Amino acid sequence: MRESEQLFNYFELVGILKRRKWVFLSFFFSITAASIVIAILLPPTYRSQAKVLVERQQIPSELVTTTVTGYVEERIETLSQRVLTNERLKSIAEKYGLLEPLTEGQDPEDVDYRNKVAKVINTISENTLVEMVDIKVATGQRQSTVTLAFTVAYENRDPEVARNITNAITQLYLSENTVLRSEQASRATEFLSDAADKLSNEIAEIEAEINELKEENFAYLPAQLSQARAQLTALEGELRNLNREISYMEAQKQQLISQLATTSRFVITDNSSIREYQDPLVRLEKAKLDLSAALESLTEQHPDVQRLRQLIKDIEKETQSSSGSRKDLNNLTAPNNPEFIRIQTQLNQNDTKLLAAIGDRKLLQERINELTNQLMQNPGIEVKYTALIRDLERAQNEYKDIKERYYQAQLAQTLEKKEQGSRFTLLSKATTPILPVKPNRIGISLLGIFIALLASGSATVYAESRDSRIRTARDLQKITGTRPISVIPIIGQRS
Repeated sequence: MRESEQLFNYFELVGILKRRKWVFLSFFFSITAASIVIAILLPPTYRSQAKVLVERQQIPSELVTTTVTGYVEERIETLSQRVLTNERLKSIAEKYGLLEPLTEGQDPEDVDYRNKVAKVINTISENTLVEMVDIKVATGQRQSTVTLAFTVAYENRDPEVARNITNAITQLYLSENTVLRSEQASRATEFLSDAADKLSNEIAEIEAEINELKEENFAYLPAQLSQARAQLTALEGELRNLNREISYMEAQKQQLISQLATTSRFVITDNSSIREYQDPLVRLEKAKLDLSAALESLTEQHPDVQRLRQLIKDIEKETQSSSGSRKDLNNLTAPNNPEFIRIQTQLNQNDTKLLAAIGDRKLLQERINELTNQLMQNPGIEVKYTALIRDLERAQNEYKDIKERYYQAQLAQTLEKKEQGSRFTLLSKATTPILPVKPNRIGISLLGIFIALLASGSATVYAESRDSRIRTARDLQKITGTRPISVIPIIGQRS
């Protein structure tokens, strides 16, 4: 933009201000005056504040652990709910003249009175401010916020009322904190005491049930059943060994019988007696020996050989037909073959051992059956007894743990009663404020001046835009559409 145009615009603006100065000044001074009057006439509000220090536990936590849990912020919030109740705020309002007490004959359920009480209580609650005083603490690589103290403040138009109500609410916070911590410690102790009594009763019931089970089913208890199982295992092992011995003796018996069947009972000599020849087995043996001797010099077709074979067949038939009286035949003549006698003696000894082993096996099997019946007759007793023992051990362990916790809770309760735990300490009481905290009269006045400038400027622009007279080249250009060649300024004369 050229210099002439800048001067032209400047003079044009000055001209507008000269022409509309009364519009501008009237709006500016009226709005400014109104804002100053408002700032002066607004009633002052005073704030009184008290500070409370949050002290940590005095006794090291390694010695006594408190049962009061929760963060400081949570505790203060809980205290706010207990302190700022309608009843307490009503009592404070009546004490410090914010609410007139009930007169004689006045109905407390009157609608107007209840609305008035609600309004006063709501005002006190809204004007009560509780703020935390926090610091940043480095823990390792992180930063955490720790609450060191908190402030209680109250705002009112009367500085004395603000101070009194602030002190009253602060004292409620201090007293309620002590009561709340004592209640929490007492509740923890009562809870652990009830839990310990419950576990003690449970232990007594389980022990009574175990004793009853022992009296009624002693033979089926785990100790007896374990002994029976061990005995059954040993007997089964003996039975297996005995069965192997019996199998061995039976096999040996069959072998001895086979050897005995192929061994001659007698040794035939020239001195054999007639009584020996009466025994079919002796005659059979004699015929076999004669046949063997005949075959050494004769053929099978020889009449003597055929006669001896027929004789052997006849004697074998006679032996088979008289098998029922075999014992009597055997008793006709005692065997005189030493090998036969040895085998027969071994066979008799084997039979004796076999019979004894079979008898032992029968006894073992009977004892095994008896133990098996004992184990299988009532298997639920062992399961029930084991479950009771397990429940008893669990209850005893829990009881021991609860008793230790109960002792710690009693120490913590004593700690809270003597106010050695975390507590609130009043650092500074509320004092009577001298200067109000609001309204901010200077700020309101400055804001009014700013609004006055905006309103005055807007009114000036509006008034100028409504004027249709031609005063500048720009106004002429708007009408003709042609820019003037030049502008002759007003030439004034000096007096």
